[in-house]
Amino acid sequence: PDTTVVAGTAVDTSVADVKEDPSLSFEQLQDASVDLVIRPEVRHRLALRFELAADPTEAAPHYVMLLPKLRAQACCEAHSWRVEGASLRGKPVQTFEFEHFALVNVPHSAIPSLVVEHVFTSHVVQLQLHGSTDASLVPVPELSQAERLAALADEPGRADSIRELLENRGLARTDGERDLAFALRLGQALEANFSDNAVTKEATDDFLHLLPTLLLERGHGDSRALSAGFVYGLRAFGVPARMTLGLRFRPESEMSAAVQAQSEFFAEGVGWVPYAAGCSLRLLSGLDNDPEASSPTYFVPWHSVTPSRAEANEAAGVMRAASNDLEGALTRMHKVCERKGIKPGTVLTAAELASILGPALSLDVKAAERCVDQVLTFCKRTGNDGAALVDGYAALQLGSCPSHLGTGKGPCATGLAGVAFFKGGPYEDGVPLDIEALQETRLLLRNFRNLDSGCDCNVETWRSTVETRGTIWMDYEYAQLAVQ
Repeated sequence: PDTTVVAGTAVDTSVADVKEDPSLSFEQLQDASVDLVIRPEVRHRLALRFELAADPTEAAPHYVMLLPKLRAQACCEAHSWRVEGASLRGKPVQTFEFEHFALVNVPHSAIPSLVVEHVFTSHVVQLQLHGSTDASLVPVPELSQAERLAALADEPGRADSIRELLENRGLARTDGERDLAFALRLGQALEANFSDNAVTKEATDDFLHLLPTLLLERGHGDSRALSAGFVYGLRAFGVPARMTLGLRFRPESEMSAAVQAQSEFFAEGVGWVPYAAGCSLRLLSGLDNDPEASSPTYFVPWHSVTPSRAEANEAAGVMRAASNDLEGALTRMHKVCERKGIKPGTVLTAAELASILGPALSLDVKAAERCVDQVLTFCKRTGNDGAALVDGYAALQLGSCPSHLGTGKGPCATGLAGVAFFKGGPYEDGVPLDIEALQETRLLLRNFRNLDSGCDCNVETWRSTVETRGTIWMDYEYAQLAVQ
């Protein structure tokens, strides 16, 4: 049969006999055999252009720019990127490509000529009865134990608080309830207190430390609060989920563009299901768009709120921290095990595990015991008894919801704009940058221009919550391409 590639896997796209209406009801989610299907909708080109907002004499002599490589998802895939620009002397910017991101050395004189281009395809995504459609099926990935743990992690103790909040509101997962049914039920309930207007965004800015419980405790919140509440509510009941930042845009009439948080959850036997405010009915209603919807909205998921283990490892080799470095801590754990003659897979007591963490993390006995207890409790709560200590520890370090989304010195900072700038560098191949010497640079999103129509609109974003040094204006230029 004819095949295509979705998320790096060959899948059958031959036309099957269309049976009865593929639409699903909420009642069917519990027991029905369900497929996650996609249809390519639009291919987009977003070009990013930059301008120094401050006096050029106040600019740093050199910047390091990070560029995300979009992870293939059901809603968005087939990503390609391009960077061009040159200094006043005509020297092109230097680009280093890695598996999860790219790094670009940018002299300050190259910023006016710098262009970053992202090209990607948006998909319509639906849940449908098994075998009832001619759309492409999304392959169901197998999650490794480390991946599953990372998508279930939260701060020690907060999962219990979230479970209690949901139980008190009748929103807890019931015995035997399917992950898919629970997720969409929870999402619809949280949406009742969701709004993405300016007032709600400002109110959310004031309670970022409560983000995963803001909708439940305060009764209001924007897309950040909805996505965090959804993701960490699912995690509290054993459903892997993750949160993504990106750009939501409507390029046709009544243009709009705004930074937004969305999410996805892993349903057993189905795969990673994308979720955003108001998408429940669209996920269930079949592939055809509303015929009255003359101006569809799209979303490009620039980056997840937290890094994957593999990405964190790769980033540590490029931008290394002298302290609080996860990969360094994991390496020291392995070395302690080697000195003690402990082989991988050996079953150890809590006390023996603490004797590894203590010297590896420079903890006293009591602190090492508390750390081990947190890891073991987390693994037991998520049904991963017997997981490797390093996997549980790494998941807890990486998986907690950050207070300030899309910030920091790493690839996650690209989630707000599709790039991130840092004063410092330049990077030399094979020589990690000192992350402590880099300074975050504020990007002010200014304009979204549709090159096909010539229409412009302002880009809505959140209030800056982290002090940064230096400011760079950024504009988007949009064009629609033919779907290949």
